[in-house]
Amino acid sequence: MKICIVLNGALSNSEALQQKIMGFDCIIAADGGANKCYDIDIVPDYIIGDFDSISSEALDFFGDKKTQIVHAPSQNTLDFQEAIWLAETIFSGENFQHGLDTRRSIFLESSVTSKNLNQSAKNKPMQITIFAGLSDSEIDHTLGNLLLGVSLRDHITLKFFQPDSEIYISKKSLTLEGEKNDIVSVIPLQKTTGLNYINLLYPVNNQDVDTGWLGCRNRMAGQQATINFTSGTLLIVRHKSKS
Repeated sequence: MKICIVLNGALSNSEALQQKIMGFDCIIAADGGANKCYDIDIVPDYIIGDFDSISSEALDFFGDKKTQIVHAPSQNTLDFQEAIWLAETIFSGENFQHGLDTRRSIFLESSVTSKNLNQSAKNKPMQITIFAGLSDSEIDHTLGNLLLGVSLRDHITLKFFQPDSEIYISKKSLTLEGEKNDIVSVIPLQKTTGLNYINLLYPVNNQDVDTGWLGCRNRMAGQQATINFTSGTLLIVRHKSKS
């Protein structure tokens, strides 16, 4: 299942983004992300958040459409976090309100364990694509969105899309599609073991790396490159080559 989350943030080339977003099975707007959907004529399946960023015009418009409005008023969680929980719940086939309540409790109350989660999606790969949001000028907001990936379950890979780059947060090995000489950076967000590069210009072979180790500005040696690792969480960025 391909799930797209639209965040609030600057958008460029709206026509291209519209085409990409329409190719997903499910579209979730995280609060102000609904404004972006409204601007580019996309009707999301869900809007979730505390609704402090969505315009009244967009909220009224989507309220008359097929969109399901999910109020998540907690100030202890980010709208993006709530949207990821909603995506995971949809992917798992759970009742979405029960799934949200359970995940929120696990996040906020240490007495609740992850055993209460529906495990039907445990071993299925899940990739969520996020549009906009990372161009936000507020660095804490940007870092908060990126670092959410550390707390996610292993079967979820986040992919952030920007016009000239793709940003992944992954706990599993990943194969990148691109062009020769595209720039690839690999940054561990947790201690990562057994790291290997395949088809990158500067090799890494079965290396254990700590948070803070920087594998920046490598280059693809062909149209595919693979980053394999045994455990950990990686931030992986591919920039289109300008050369």
